[in-house]
Amino acid sequence: MNLNFFQIKRFALISFLGLASFSQAQLSKQINQYMVYQPVINFAASSSYNSITSAIYYRSQWSGFNGAPESYGLNIAMPIKKKKSVFSSNSTIGIGAYRDKIGVHKNEAIELNYAYQMKLNRKTFLSFSLSPQIRFITANLNLTNFNNKLDPTLNQAAVNKIAPNFKFGSYLFKKNFYFGIATSNLLYNNIDFGSLSSKIETGFDFNRINYFVHSGYQFLIDKKNDIIVSTLIKEGQGAAVHYNINAMWQYMKGNIGLGVSYRSSNDLVFITNFKIIQRFTFSYAYQHALSSISSYENGSHEIMLLYKVKPTKQLIRISTPRF
Repeated sequence: MNLNFFQIKRFALISFLGLASFSQAQLSKQINQYMVYQPVINFAASSSYNSITSAIYYRSQWSGFNGAPESYGLNIAMPIKKKKSVFSSNSTIGIGAYRDKIGVHKNEAIELNYAYQMKLNRKTFLSFSLSPQIRFITANLNLTNFNNKLDPTLNQAAVNKIAPNFKFGSYLFKKNFYFGIATSNLLYNNIDFGSLSSKIETGFDFNRINYFVHSGYQFLIDKKNDIIVSTLIKEGQGAAVHYNINAMWQYMKGNIGLGVSYRSSNDLVFITNFKIIQRFTFSYAYQHALSSISSYENGSHEIMLLYKVKPTKQLIRISTPRF
């Protein structure tokens, strides 16, 4: 793999210093198909792509439950060519839009993304990303039933708040390996319910830092087949450490893919993806709970559609795991 321990140690140190400088918020969005398109959880990973890419997804969690969580997302990334060079690109820009809904609560976000890539040696690259974000937090309290009629939140028919935030990402990659560290939110956004009105509290608190680490390796079986193994570890204040272990078989560089994942929340995930036409890839994931909750819900479903523009001749082609 030609990647020594010192390089990984140095990268991890730089990344954690970056996290300490920005820090925070919630655990990353619940989406199983980050394996298919990693920029949805860490925009720094977009540096490993050599053309314009985009992904749109929909997730229905615990289908069959009334008011169960639903998520929608869009992510677009575009590398920028150097003005004085026709051979490579160091920067990637993009936009993202997300919507998470559970019961009467709805969180939406619009973000601008920027990633910068550095070359450590002939085959190894390191990138960092920063994403300013605007969040829209709403809650329709008219749809709730309160037992305590003196609750001050009853004085508010609806909550509509806007808050700023940021995301940070770091990503080390080469042909068959990657290692990333990122946060989903760098600030905290809390709603403080007063006696007559509510207000949004936004700030920085190092002790509330939440982050995740993801890594993977691609085993080349032959010219047509490969197997990719990966993991994702998430940590947040007040929550248990959460991890995923994944394996995916790919045929003809991703023309067809089949994968399975185990989540520490006691869930199994089955993923399939295939190219429907030259530049479009369709991916589907089904999550089955192994706990007693499976008796009351019909699993979780995810659909993702990927689009990739044909690489320009000016950009260096970089082969790296795409899952």
